[in-house]
Amino acid sequence: MNRDIRDRWTAALRGGRYEQTTGRLSWGTITEQEFCCLGVLCDLHSAETGEQWNGDTYLLQDVGLPQEVLEWAGLPPDDDTVEVDLKVDNGTTNLACLNDDGESFETIADIIEEEL
Repeated sequence: MNRDIRDRWTAALRGGRYEQTTGRLSWGTITEQEFCCLGVLCDLHSAETGEQWNGDTYLLQDVGLPQEVLEWAGLPPDDDTVEVDLKVDNGTTNLACLNDDGESFETIADIIEEEL
């Protein structure tokens, strides 16, 4: 993963600006919006590139990171939920599952720094 983008992502997760949600990249209104950890990365991409998204979807994708964001962030093209090497139920897990299972943005930021 691109180190600069990783650092901006973890800072955004810890910064308190983003409210956490589950089950989708983002939802809410313009003034009150919530994000999953992957939605935060999409929002950073949008701010830098000007790509617009409507909250529930990003570039017509409901879950997982779209290719444009994966490429921009320097993540593998086939890893849209960002797999991490944490042993959970005898296997690995991904950031989307950790987010939806209730891990805090702070914990997810720590994992991103350690794993990516």
